[in-house]
Amino acid sequence: MIMTFTNIFRENEKLFREATQFFIDKYLHRLDDKIYIEIFGDEDFDILGECEWFDTNDKPRWFCITLNTSESIENQLVTLFHELFHVKQYAKGELMDYIT
Repeated sequence: MIMTFTNIFRENEKLFREATQFFIDKYLHRLDDKIYIEIFGDEDFDILGECEWFDTNDKPRWFCITLNTSESIENQLVTLFHELFHVKQYAKGELMDYIT
């Protein structure tokens, strides 16, 4: 898995990297070498977080997770895991966006 971080405090990046790897090892281990996740921090974000896919609506492999960095580190970590579940759902075809 490839992970990139933008606008995440350096002291939090290690924690987020380890948490994300733990999640991937537990729930997406067969796709580990096929997943690309960008984690982006935004202190002005008006929601806790969101997960977007970028390559295809059918079992995507490239994701962006945005976290509200004005929240506590605990809330950011809970939000990260919540958004990672969406990564799992999208990557395994358990969740799809219907585009009209």
